[in-house]
Amino acid sequence: MSPSALKITQFCNQITNNNKIKDFKGARNGLQFRGKTKVKKVGAAVDAGAQVFKQAAQRGIDYLIVHHGIHWSTVSPKNEVKKLRQNSLKKTQISLYSS
Repeated sequence: MSPSALKITQFCNQITNNNKIKDFKGARNGLQFRGKTKVKKVGAAVDAGAQVFKQAAQRGIDYLIVHHGIHWSTVSPKNEVKKLRQNSLKKTQISLYSS
């Protein structure tokens, strides 16, 4: 039986203790994009980006955990780059978790 993206997110929140540990000002850790509900394969990468999403999709990844997510308010790229990343996630239906 495949776990749900929600269950994996809850597990990640618990082990990263992200409610109690403060990160870089402006970082928004946790689930940043919700893709497929059922998860068959989890992957990891350092940075979130369109190329990473494409490679993850080619490898059958349903849930991707990254260190540098797509939401960093104080150092975030222009809105166009964010939109490209979000469109790539929508296309691949990969859930994205950052911590």
